[in-house]
Formats: sequence, structure tokens, C-alpha cells
Amino acid sequence: KSSCDAMSSCSWCESGAVPSSCYTVDDAKLLPFSIFKCDKIFETVEGACAASSQSSCDSMDSCTWCKSGAVPSSCYPIDDAKSLPPSIFGCDKLSGLNATASCSASSESSCDAMSDCTWCKSGAVPSSCYSTGDAKSLPPSIFECDKLTKVEASCSASSQSTCDAKS
Repeated sequence: KSSCDAMSSCSWCESGAVPSSCYTVDDAKLLPFSIFKCDKIFETVEGACAASSQSSCDSMDSCTWCKSGAVPSSCYPIDDAKSLPPSIFGCDKLSGLNATASCSASSESSCDAMSDCTWCKSGAVPSSCYSTGDAKSLPPSIFECDKLTKVEASCSASSQSTCDAKS
């Protein structure tokens, strides 16, 4: 953990859903805050928008309440919420950016039959159909989407010791 955090571009993230791991800071910012606690990201998010209800969240100008079928509803800084995939998150202060997704297939084959959609698998949330545009914004170290080229994350590792060795 300490070696991971020693790299300015990486953050150690813990979760009850998947094993703890080292992620790039950019990927860590895209992880669902209610599932992952990333040491370089957590304090900023909690300090900025720590509201536990929609009304208290929406009373803060810089925060928005986001709902999702994949993770519990939560309060996010508006700038962070803009980077959440709109096919997964509906944020009340981003109404123009959260249009209903056209990729609503429930199986991999029906999803892949649509040219602008891709099936994405993850150990953190159930597999789902995403628009290719939304899928490109998902952290590649967490999601594997069948129509997108795999990108090797600079902090990808299967154990803390392997991650720590990449400094």
C-alpha cells in the first residue's frame, strides 16, 4: 500500500466486493464511491459532498444526488458526477447529460448485435450493456468491454506486493 501511494499517479483502493488493489488516480476517481475507498480520493469526496440524503446533498451547490442500479444512491461533487457513465448513473443536477441509454439489452449477444453498444464485465458490478461512448469512460482496470481494445493500466496488479514493485 505505501509503495503504491508513493507513486503520485496511483492510489490504493479497498473494497468489500473485490480484492484491494493499486489503481491509477484517474481510474480510482471513476470507481463507485460507495463500493471503493481509495486513499487519495476518499478524503476529497467525503469532505466535499458528505450528505447522506438527497435533500441535504442538493442543498449544496457543488453537489448532486446520483442514483444507480449498480450501487447505492450517493452524493457526488458535480465535476466528479459528470465523469460517471450516464447509462449507469442518473444525477439530478445533470439532467441534460443523463439521457436514457439506448443500450438496454440484457444479454451479451443482443447487446453486441447493436453497433453502438458493447457488453462489459466487471467483478465489482453485474455485467451490462453500455454505449461504446460510455464504456470508454469506464476504468479499464475494472471493466472489460468486448468491443473495446484492451488498455494495460499502468498500476494494474493482482496483489499489493506486485503493485508495490511497480514504482
